[in-house]
Amino acid sequence: MKLIILRHAKSSWDAPHLSDHDRPLAPRGQRAALTVGNWLGERGHHPGSVICSSALRTRETWSRVRGSLPEPEEIRFERGLYHAGAAAISAIMRTARASPLMIIGHNPGIGEFARSSLASPPPHDGFNRYPTAAVTVCEFEAEDWRAVVAGTGILIDFTVPRDIR
Repeated sequence: MKLIILRHAKSSWDAPHLSDHDRPLAPRGQRAALTVGNWLGERGHHPGSVICSSALRTRETWSRVRGSLPEPEEIRFERGLYHAGAAAISAIMRTARASPLMIIGHNPGIGEFARSSLASPPPHDGFNRYPTAAVTVCEFEAEDWRAVVAGTGILIDFTVPRDIR
């Protein structure tokens, strides 16, 4: 089973009257999401299923990432991913059917989930911070998502937008 773990791109703080859930992407985040989408497409990391937080910035991240990817079989927007911790994200992952699966969420939970998923972290300074638009791609030796065991993921790729040229 192949998993793509994506933190939303940089959000805007220009409209303080908006709730946190309704904050859009900043222009820098819009560019970063396109960059990450191109990187995923070029490397053949095409999700068959996407589970995305219902927050506006995660939905906008997905809308820009998806332009470089084939249409997935399933796209779900989950309120439960909004500021979810690693355990909650893992529980939501287990409800997926298709692989590769992309999960788009928020820090600190999405970074904790990425760290707890892997057997060994990548040798990258940004991995522990899991900055905006960071993406981890890993594989598990499992028959389905319900059988995935934390800490057994094998790293395939990790990047942040500033590293993509």
